[in-house]
Amino acid sequence: MEEALKPLGLNPAQYAVLAELDARPDQTNADLAERAFITPQSMQGVRAKLEESRLVERRQDVRHGRRQLARLTPEGHVKAEAANAEVMRVEEVLEAAVHPDAIQDALI
Repeated sequence: MEEALKPLGLNPAQYAVLAELDARPDQTNADLAERAFITPQSMQGVRAKLEESRLVERRQDVRHGRRQLARLTPEGHVKAEAANAEVMRVEEVLEAAVHPDAIQDALI
C-alpha cells in the first residue's frame, strides 16, 4: 500500500485520515488518531502536513468552542478518491494472491 500511495504523495497514515474524513467529515484530532491507530501527537503532524497540502481544513466546532473539527477540502476529496482507487487495486491483487483457487493451484 505504501508503494501504491507514494506517487500520490501520501503515506498510509495520511491516507487513513483522508479516507476517514471522506466517510465521516468533521472529526477531532483525537478521533482521527484513534481511527488511524496512531497517537494524538503523531496525528497532529499528519494533519498539519495534510493542511499544508490544502487537502484538509479545520474549523471551530459550533457546539464546543474549543474543539477543532477537520474536514476535506475539494482537493482533499479528489485525492481521497484517487488514493481509494489505488488501495482497492492493491487489495484486489492481495485477494487474488490468497484466493482459494490460487491456493489450490499452488498445491498442485
